[in-house]
Amino acid sequence: MITSFLRSWVIIGEMDFGGRPPPPMDDTYFPSLLKKDIWSQIENNTINFPADIRGWLKKLTDEKDLIDNYSLEKQPAINQWFAETDFVIRTLRCVNLPELVEHYEDQLTAQKIYLEKIDHRSGILKYLIERLEMAVAEEENKIDKQVDIEKEETTIK
Repeated sequence: MITSFLRSWVIIGEMDFGGRPPPPMDDTYFPSLLKKDIWSQIENNTINFPADIRGWLKKLTDEKDLIDNYSLEKQPAINQWFAETDFVIRTLRCVNLPELVEHYEDQLTAQKIYLEKIDHRSGILKYLIERLEMAVAEEENKIDKQVDIEKEETTIK
């Protein structure tokens, strides 16, 4: 009786928690400013950042802000989804429905892997932003020194 109720309530891939779907588990639904090919270049370290330091700094900072805002906005719903999915898994184990347990465990695993990927990207962005900010500061310092040298030369003349 309870098993048939659970089977009708929890349909593979159609679990409904008040109309909320599971969080995105891939980049298809993530609002990224940087496309997949750019991420591949970033992760493979093949982008020539010095060619446009300020442009890349802006792009990477915007992407980091987007990830941070997305995380803040979605984290409560993701946490609730994890808790509800975990509850369903434990319930399904109690009534011995291993195929459904496996399905939802796979969803949890996919979601955890995707969140780790987003965290990894956030770390990469933070590192690159710091490097580019230092490069911009060095560039500005060189310009300031050059201006100072030119001022000294004109005052000496």
